[in-house]
Amino acid sequence: MSKKVYLLVSFALILALVSSIFLSGCNSTPSTVVTTQTQTSTATTTSVQTSTAVTTATTTQQPIVLKFLDQYATGTAAAQQSELLGKCITDATGGRVQFTYFHAESLGKAPDFLTLLNGGVTDVVNVTPGAYPAQFDVETYFNLPGIGISSRTIGIDVLWSLYNKGYLTGVKNFKVLAFNPTPAFEIFTKQKVNTVADLKGLKIRTGDPIVRNFLDSVGAVGTSMTSSEVYMAIDRGTLDGTLTSEEFIFNTKMYEVAKNCVASPKIAIGSIFIIMNKSVWDKIPADVQANIEKGIEANKTAFPDSVKAVDAAYPGQLKEKGMTMYDFTTDEATKLLAGASSIKANWISQYTAKGVPAQAIADLVASVVAKYK
Repeated sequence: MSKKVYLLVSFALILALVSSIFLSGCNSTPSTVVTTQTQTSTATTTSVQTSTAVTTATTTQQPIVLKFLDQYATGTAAAQQSELLGKCITDATGGRVQFTYFHAESLGKAPDFLTLLNGGVTDVVNVTPGAYPAQFDVETYFNLPGIGISSRTIGIDVLWSLYNKGYLTGVKNFKVLAFNPTPAFEIFTKQKVNTVADLKGLKIRTGDPIVRNFLDSVGAVGTSMTSSEVYMAIDRGTLDGTLTSEEFIFNTKMYEVAKNCVASPKIAIGSIFIIMNKSVWDKIPADVQANIEKGIEANKTAFPDSVKAVDAAYPGQLKEKGMTMYDFTTDEATKLLAGASSIKANWISQYTAKGVPAQAIADLVASVVAKYK
């Protein structure tokens, strides 16, 4: 090939290559592809972030923290019973429900607990029904003397049975979390009483009006007095004794002034009601409510189990403190409880007249008590 032809061919090849590059550059759209990739990448990232947020909210939701008010000093047995219920619920809900405890009336005085509960100052309260007679009226049957409720376990069964039948009308505007009965009540006196006749004229303090009526019926003088004043009143002789539980006597050191106990028959029993503001309850998600119910159920066993050994130890501990504990004879026990029969009959008559199914309530209680005989 001549030099001239070689140069012409080379020039033609170079021209074709330049044209090809030029044409290729015009047909491509790199900026559009990059933009599309960037938008796709952003959308994917956002999708991942949203999914993570939903998962996190589902698995680590903020706990529902409820304010729990009671009248007991921190560390006491009664305060620990409040906290036990809270633990049962917290455990059952996997931590979704937690409690902040306000012991020792730190948000308000006990007579105002229902007002504080209804007003939203607290979410849960621990109340003694006898202190609110206008609210807890039908509930007084539980406190009647001589109806056979002689232990906490029986008391729990009786109260939940009455509640499930709709008979406890005083709690209908609240959510009930627990019924925590006290130990059964016995007669504690400064001077020893061996017979019902020995009770005549003695001033015996108890908190429930119906039980005071019972004391009056057997010749004693049923007396109302703030619990904090009882020790000094017995010590000074202005009060002769009290009808209460071994738990109360031991924890208040009342054994120092009331050194005699008629341990049998058991006279009556009390209970703490732990109730929740109904509006607060209604706002809790249904799945959480279902788990709270499991915690409530767990407490029915956990509570009596937690105090079983302590309750069983009280008689021995009181004897060690110098208390004389003894039982009435069968005849004297029958005499003592005779007055209880008329009080029960009067209650049934009175409440039947109010339209309350009083006889059905009495029959239900009797049937539950019979299971434990």
